[in-house]
Amino acid sequence: RMVRLIRVIIHLWRRHNASGRGRRSLAGPGAAAWDDDNYVHGTPESAISRTLSEMTVQRVVLLQLGLLLGFPLFNPSMYTNDCPSSAQYGLDELHRLWWRGVERFSLSTSKAQLASYFASDDRTIYLEDFYRYIFYHNPFCTADSVPPNVASPLDSLSRLFWLGAVPANSVLTPLFFPQAHRL
Repeated sequence: RMVRLIRVIIHLWRRHNASGRGRRSLAGPGAAAWDDDNYVHGTPESAISRTLSEMTVQRVVLLQLGLLLGFPLFNPSMYTNDCPSSAQYGLDELHRLWWRGVERFSLSTSKAQLASYFASDDRTIYLEDFYRYIFYHNPFCTADSVPPNVASPLDSLSRLFWLGAVPANSVLTPLFFPQAHRL
């Protein structure tokens, strides 16, 4: 390929000097004027050259795509995002349900509507989600106690260790646990 390239350059240089009608170069009066217009466009591209050009283009495109997809992996903030685990998300959702019921019935300020809250759909939904959360994060579940092909606590990597503590003199303490309406 080098020999062919040298031959093309010599051929173009001779042709340029023989015709005497090239553009003047910025290099000086005695320098050969090499412009893109002086290249022989009629020379067919070889199969090897075409294949190498296509492979180069493919590699460059793949490299660019790899960089676009790979650069976020080098961003340190990607690994420090505080994405909640399923257990934390479930507990946050359970708290939102509970608080929505407390606020809807104004239980944080008075207990006037306590009986209507315990009979409401808000309390029923909260209790169902509370029991579901306890079930899916049950630390005492074993493989023998779960039927096959059924969602179970064994599917979750989180186990319930501690549900929390509330002050005994709080108005809202009896509302959090499911047995509060039996008090």
